[in-house]
Amino acid sequence: MSGASSSLGLLSEVAGIVVVISGAAGGVVTFLLRRRNTSGQINTSEAGVLWQQSQDMRDSLIAEKHVVEEQRDRLMALQSDKIIPALEGTNATLNGVQDVLRGVLTAFDRQTALLDEILLRLKELR
Repeated sequence: MSGASSSLGLLSEVAGIVVVISGAAGGVVTFLLRRRNTSGQINTSEAGVLWQQSQDMRDSLIAEKHVVEEQRDRLMALQSDKIIPALEGTNATLNGVQDVLRGVLTAFDRQTALLDEILLRLKELR
């Protein structure tokens, strides 16, 4: 019986090792197949949630950008109706001031020329 008993013990140990190896091999195969199936996919646990949140944020920011651009364009259109006439009025006023200053400078040049002539005659009289 001891021979049968030792054979049975050996067979039991071999069977246990085979079960452990097959369990480990099954786990490795499952891991490799699962990794291959999810390769390149984003919808794996939290990554999918994060991706969706970032996509929602991008969509929201793009929508806000369009709203702000529309508001800017409307404001510029409204302001241009007020600003352009005001700038044209200011420009006309500045042109008038420039004409007056040009006249003053012309008169000043004439007076300077007359004073130079008077000084020259005074020097001649001495």
